[in-house]
Amino acid sequence: MSFIKKILIALLSLLVLLPSVLPAQIAQAATISAYQTFNNNVSKELKQYIKKSGGTITLHYRDLTTGEEFKLNSTSARKAASTIKLPLALYVMELAAAKKINLNEKLTYKRHHYYGGSGVIQKQRFGTKYSIRDLVKKSMIHSDNIAFIMLRERVGKNNFIAYMKKVGGKNAYPGGQNITSSTDLVVYANRLYTFSRTNPLGKELVDYLKKTDYNTTIPRGVKGVPVAHKVGMIPMSRIYNDIGIIYDKNPFALAVMTNNLSYTKSQKVIADIASIVFKHHKIKNKVYYVKTKRTTAVYPIPASNETKIGSLTRGESFKISADKVDWYEIQLGGKKGYLRKTDVYAYLNQPTKGFTNGSLKSNGLVVAKGYTKVLNKPDTKGKVLLYVNKGTSINIYSQSGDYYSLLIGNRMGYIHKNLLNLQYTSSIKYFEVKQENAEIFTFRNGVYVHMGKLKKGQIFMAKSIGAGPFIQGEIGTGVAYIKKTAATPIFNARINNSAAKLPVKGSILLDQEEAVYSSQNGNSADIIGKISKNQKVSYVKLENGYYEINFLGRKGYIKNKGSNI
Repeated sequence: MSFIKKILIALLSLLVLLPSVLPAQIAQAATISAYQTFNNNVSKELKQYIKKSGGTITLHYRDLTTGEEFKLNSTSARKAASTIKLPLALYVMELAAAKKINLNEKLTYKRHHYYGGSGVIQKQRFGTKYSIRDLVKKSMIHSDNIAFIMLRERVGKNNFIAYMKKVGGKNAYPGGQNITSSTDLVVYANRLYTFSRTNPLGKELVDYLKKTDYNTTIPRGVKGVPVAHKVGMIPMSRIYNDIGIIYDKNPFALAVMTNNLSYTKSQKVIADIASIVFKHHKIKNKVYYVKTKRTTAVYPIPASNETKIGSLTRGESFKISADKVDWYEIQLGGKKGYLRKTDVYAYLNQPTKGFTNGSLKSNGLVVAKGYTKVLNKPDTKGKVLLYVNKGTSINIYSQSGDYYSLLIGNRMGYIHKNLLNLQYTSSIKYFEVKQENAEIFTFRNGVYVHMGKLKKGQIFMAKSIGAGPFIQGEIGTGVAYIKKTAATPIFNARINNSAAKLPVKGSILLDQEEAVYSSQNGNSADIIGKISKNQKVSYVKLENGYYEINFLGRKGYIKNKGSNI
């Protein structure tokens, strides 16, 4: 075959394959993560807005629960102005939390501390004393320059520089200049957010930032949402910056630094940028589905110090049922399971097929005997969706062959029945006798009285399962009791020769212990149980010398002995 002919055959083969390949690729590309959608849309709108607004603008967005980020020239170094007060206040509060500084310690306002601009201390007399706590408060609420100078002097400028570098700041007074970047500011905001969730001094600092005098920037763009933020401005240099923690249901940090805009316009631009980012942030967090980035732990409550239920496998998708700040909630076998947001990709639309609509009724409760696989189909060749830890209880819905089915984030999962212990619940109706001559009791005059025996391996149907140690069934029209320890629950069973709902014809009083047979043959192999002497039992018919009775949900036969009453 010539070389040209081979090339033509290869091209024809490719043309045949393209129709089947392209739709799959297009379908896959159509479902992108919520973060990808956010990143594309916010980038497009912000760039259009900044082009119209003019000026030099840098910004950094960080979702404080997922860690997702968006940046525009965010590492460019710019004059920090009063935003430098945020990392200093954070440093002081962390020192206090570590018992290395006393917030009640008094510092004296001296002549060399004086500095004009923002603040209230400049109006006071030299020699006035302030606690370190009060100086932190004034530096955050009033952006007090003198409070900042006094605090920096107390902790040491070199120590402060070392702190900023330690926590991740890349611009810590380089060449003695007060410079920072949007990324550095978000590093400090992120650290404050974490600190405030674990220490009351962090929360105190956040509260000061929520009460700042300057609210014409980020807060104006996210009206109705609490904002803890620190501005920094140098009007003569046409500089206005803001770093904030926006306490949406899904909190985020936003730093915006502007230059070459008028004092008034810069505030509007920051507010507008905050509004654009917030709009897309809200859309991004309208999450309905997730896909696991890695093997993902599932917890019974949204707290990672709890013993986990199990682990979802990497690359699997599930529907969420609720958003819990740092966590997503999914339905797992009729119960709630919680995944860390950082462990999954979020999706606004269904990323794959195979989801069920709504919820399914729970028909039983099981407990895992060991570390157990949950598969995507009732087959040993099924793909693992979830590993369940030993001792974990899960609600199941149906049985398919040797597998129980359950719902995991609106996907069907299957566990082999031999790997589970079925529990005694009101939804279970069938039981297998697991010991020879298991006792049957009746309840008479306030006590349980021996009534008879059951043959091992017999399957019977319960009337109800109480909270106590007994399963209740029916013998004749009376209530019989079998100890739970004597029987194993069965999810589903078929009882041969089940008892018909026929009217009672009469009752017999047994004058001796009598065998109960499964048929009218009366062979020893047909014995399914025994009823004790002096027990009264109702029957539905007398035929061929046998009384037919309801014996725990199936037809039982007693030879024509005893007294008809």
